[in-house]
Amino acid sequence: GGGLEELLNAAIRTGAPLFNQGDIAGCVSVYRQAASDCLALPPSNPLQVSRLEQGLREAECCTSPSDAAWALRRMMDCVIAAQRVERQMVGMRGIIAAAVQLGVPLYNAGDHAGCYRAYKSCCEAIVERVRVKADGLSDEIASSVVHDVEAALRSAESDASGDAAKAWELRRALDSVMESLDSAGGFGTSALVAFDFSQTQQIWNEVSDGVMGGTSRGQMTLEGGGGFAPFF
Repeated sequence: GGGLEELLNAAIRTGAPLFNQGDIAGCVSVYRQAASDCLALPPSNPLQVSRLEQGLREAECCTSPSDAAWALRRMMDCVIAAQRVERQMVGMRGIIAAAVQLGVPLYNAGDHAGCYRAYKSCCEAIVERVRVKADGLSDEIASSVVHDVEAALRSAESDASGDAAKAWELRRALDSVMESLDSAGGFGTSALVAFDFSQTQQIWNEVSDGVMGGTSRGQMTLEGGGGFAPFF
């Protein structure tokens, strides 16, 4: 976790001044080396690996050093932000939210294959988490989650209609898993604390979902003594 942030923040401290001084090629070299160094770290979150690889691929396709530098910098900022967000998330919900945070912008930018890869990595991670009983799911919910996710993976793998359809197939599966986690008994007897309000400071994170090309609206009200809103 911290290794990624340390490497990327160090690269930004070195590369940004080079860019501002006009040494664009030097900046690109620093950023590309940092991404490669991060990929050489012991495997951790497959979604972060996807972000790093996507940034390197995008930079390779750029026609100017300046565009390549910005492609790498956007990737680095995304990885750093995701690390901070994921530290505030819990278990399976966290990796699903992180996958959506990565996949939706990719899909909306036209990179349906990248979105599909992000969701596929997440689905595979979910199956592994259930296998090792990492989230304390009840047997019923665990069985349902694995059945649905593995069925979606097989269906997407055999879908010949394109990466957009594959991405949607897995996105629907991820949404279904979230619904299962929200259902009664989804977390067995384990109590999960999202925020400890006895602490004087809290770190709040917004995760916006562009609905992969659509529009959604929500409303919160305190009328009647209460209300609700999603948070991560």
